[in-house]
Amino acid sequence: MTLLEFGQRAFERDGASFNGAEVELTGFVAQTQGDGFELARYQIACCAADATPVVIRVTDVFGDAPPQDGWVTVTGAFQPGGEPIPRLAATPALAITPPNDPYE
Repeated sequence: MTLLEFGQRAFERDGASFNGAEVELTGFVAQTQGDGFELARYQIACCAADATPVVIRVTDVFGDAPPQDGWVTVTGAFQPGGEPIPRLAATPALAITPPNDPYE
């Protein structure tokens, strides 16, 4: 699932469509704080000049948060009440190499 789709579904009826299902998300670590980090990816409508970040908050991370700017894949479940940034309660983050196309 893309971060954009996750965010859109999170704000639609407070994530009711997730119904507890696990999702897998991939992005780069934008910021670490407390028990989690912000996962981001840029969304492009036309060209790189109009790229805007899509950000979610990954919480309940076991162990150390991955390094900032590193690419990770996380699996977890939507957490309600995360406005203004949607939240995902995740299993440990799996470090990956940056994708060939880093944009959504």
